[in-house]
Amino acid sequence: MPLVNLTGHRLHVIREDGSVVSLPPATTTVRAVVEHVRIATIEGVEILIQTTTCPRELPPPVEGTIYIVSAYTKIHFLNEDRPDVLYPGPVCRDGSGRVTACRGLQQMIGDE
Repeated sequence: MPLVNLTGHRLHVIREDGSVVSLPPATTTVRAVVEHVRIATIEGVEILIQTTTCPRELPPPVEGTIYIVSAYTKIHFLNEDRPDVLYPGPVCRDGSGRVTACRGLQQMIGDE
């Protein structure tokens, strides 16, 4: 099953058997832009809302193909009934705290 990486950067995914698949970014990226807007202040603490926009649409579904996007991008498109669009699983970090890989791919509730 083809995995198409729309994140814009190389993605290292740890398989169930511990091996790693390295997915280069596709020529097209689909990335959400996240903004935080202050809607109030309570006792000096800002109360924010988060909004996302996405300048590109998802590619149309292709049978047997899985598209990988960031979690924020997935949230942006959550209402689009796209179980073929997943996002990276829990991250793995090196000794410096830098993300090196992810464990599998994830769906969001409501996408099953």
